[in-house]
Amino acid sequence: MAKQKFKFDITIAIAISLVFILLLIAGVGVANNSSNNEDGAIAAKFVDEISDKYKLGSEIEEPKPDEPEPEQEQQETSTPTTQQPKTNSSCPGLESTTNRIELSLASHGIEANHVLPPTPYTTVTYEIMDSSHACDYDSYADTFISEFKKIPTGLSKSTNADMLFGPKVTNSGYDVAAAPLGPVNAVLYDIYGVYGGEQYERHVVLHEFWHQVDYVLYGGFYVFDTDWNDCNPDDFSYGSGGITAYEGGGSAGYSETQGFITEYSKYGMEEDRAEIFAYMIGNKTILDNAISDSNDTRLQCKVDLMEDKIQTYHPSYSY
Repeated sequence: MAKQKFKFDITIAIAISLVFILLLIAGVGVANNSSNNEDGAIAAKFVDEISDKYKLGSEIEEPKPDEPEPEQEQQETSTPTTQQPKTNSSCPGLESTTNRIELSLASHGIEANHVLPPTPYTTVTYEIMDSSHACDYDSYADTFISEFKKIPTGLSKSTNADMLFGPKVTNSGYDVAAAPLGPVNAVLYDIYGVYGGEQYERHVVLHEFWHQVDYVLYGGFYVFDTDWNDCNPDDFSYGSGGITAYEGGGSAGYSETQGFITEYSKYGMEEDRAEIFAYMIGNKTILDNAISDSNDTRLQCKVDLMEDKIQTYHPSYSY
């Protein structure tokens, strides 16, 4: 700015000098000869032009000392930010998440709770949730809601079971992803899922719900179903129940035996029914492929029976 001002002052000085010289010439011309009046007029006109061009006699506004020169406006740029993980203080409270589950599944007529009653079984234990579990509970709720929505509403309303949520659920000393609580008509889900990631968690939502359906609508977890058993190979006998799969690390892979979708299905008729239900509702493609790939009429027999059971409470359901 100082350099610019210096150049401007030199320009003014030169202009003033020119004006002075012209005035002097004009004055001399007037005094010596009237014929020079024309030259004086020209000079006066030139003076006016010079004065107008350089604004002589007008006040020049200087920038205020404490007023910086305007800076060129720079284009606003955005800096990428790394998304920070949720902290418990940034997550909804436990009550808010519970209310979200109930609201999202209102058409199913369920009640949800994170404040858990005493379990009817001494073998089932859990820990009480507190604010430190808020983020994990909120995250698990997304998985639970999206999977439970697949269940035909007529079936869930007829069962009228409560959905309970807590951490560190165990059964007979084993960590489990969920436990049906028959006599209190509820299913207790572990918000950490325990095994196998999200796909396993989704499967468990449906599998364990069917156990409670068995208890409420069909008289108990372990009711023997003759029609179901007739779908099995003649020489087949079920194991001693699902809990025994935890002893020695039982297999949970897909089965190559006609009539069974997984190896876990063989541990008990109650597990077989729950597995068929979970795959029919949650992963139909795998079940269809298992039937078609080996022309498994025994597995199709169980699908047909399960479809009949569901239609009893939700007539519009079709596999």
